[in-house]
Order: sequence, then C-alpha cells, then structure tokens
Amino acid sequence: MLQRRGRPSLAAGDLTREVSVDRSDELGGLQRTLRGMLASLRTLVRGVRSGVDSVTTASTQTAAGEP
Repeated sequence: MLQRRGRPSLAAGDLTREVSVDRSDELGGLQRTLRGMLASLRTLVRGVRSGVDSVTTASTQTAAGEP
C-alpha cells in the first residue's frame, strides 16, 4: 500500500507518496484517514515553507538597509 521496494516511504518523510484506498472495511477507513492526514500535513508544510520564505526575505531586506 505505502511502500515499494527501493523507494522512500511515508514514514521516512516522503510526502510525495499517495495513499491508495483499496478496501471498504475498517482498514479502508484507516487508509482514508491516513490519506486525509497526509493532505493536511502537506498543507502545513507548505504554510511553514511560505513563512520561512517571508522571514528570509524580510531579514535580507533588513540586512541590506531596506525598510
């Protein structure tokens, strides 16, 4: 489901992986939940990256004497 031989897994931090939902039982429910959690984590990471970029830009401008 999540890991193929020779490729990084979600547990190793590979957020580009997709979680397939291939069941309709309780395990399928867990797969859907994991897929939703992964989507939320990707959104969180994008927000953090954006904040870091903003701080980097501001600090560079401050160091250069720009207002």
